[in-house]
Amino acid sequence: MKVTDVLKRIVSTLVLVGLLLLVCVWLFGPISRVVSGKGTLNLEAGSLERFDLGDGDSHILVSFSNFNYRKDRENIRNGGYGNTLVIESEKYGITLEWAYQSLQCIGVSEGWKGKTERGLCLGDSIERFKVLYPSATEITSSNDFDQSNKIRTYRFGKATLRFHDNILKGIVVH
Repeated sequence: MKVTDVLKRIVSTLVLVGLLLLVCVWLFGPISRVVSGKGTLNLEAGSLERFDLGDGDSHILVSFSNFNYRKDRENIRNGGYGNTLVIESEKYGITLEWAYQSLQCIGVSEGWKGKTERGLCLGDSIERFKVLYPSATEITSSNDFDQSNKIRTYRFGKATLRFHDNILKGIVVH
């Protein structure tokens, strides 16, 4: 075998390895932001990084130590016939729920360190929210409004945002 043939094989192997690395970074970069409790939640599009509403079942997150299938009494919500798939991280305050092989709900709460597509974070004030999302609609009913806790609920795009004492405590995109 000639030296030039060996060099060609080495170069083609290196190019292939480089392409595989780029694909891995493209695929797992956003997932790594989610599994670290970060990532961008898009309220209008209904997505958390690469997890979009309507996507098929994805069990990839349970391979990471801080994510598990939700357990309800005796049931483990790991999908399958007649059961929804719910994957959550209590540590990072992230919940993803699928029904009929379609992502239906993305929820973030205490522990989530990410932000929305406009830069809103949990713990931000209702005033900051109104500046970032001026067209949001308050949907708090008189029955929901509790004077002692001052709970307010707003709707924007595909998201429902919940404020306690005028501080953002949770977001659900559905």
